[in-house]
Amino acid sequence: MPRYTLIFKVIIGLYVFSEVMMAENLLTIAQVCERVSMSASHIRKRIKLGKFPAATHRLSTRMVRWSESSINEWIEKTHEQKKH
Repeated sequence: MPRYTLIFKVIIGLYVFSEVMMAENLLTIAQVCERVSMSASHIRKRIKLGKFPAATHRLSTRMVRWSESSINEWIEKTHEQKKH
C-alpha cells in the first residue's frame, strides 16, 4: 500500500473519530470501570454472559468505546431490578 494511502486513511479515521466523539460522549474501559465500580475483567466476563452492554464503537482492533448513554441505561436498569 502506498504511503500516502495509509496517511489518508489515518487522517480520515481521525476525522471520523472526532465527529463521533463530538456527537456522543464515548467512554474508555477505565471510565466504564469507574462508573459501574467493576474491574475490566469482570466487565468482559459479564459482556460474554450477555449481562453487560458490549462496546458500541470499535475504533481499531484494540480500541473500543462505550456510549455514555448505553452505560447510563444499564445503570438505571440495574437499579430498577434491585428495587424489585
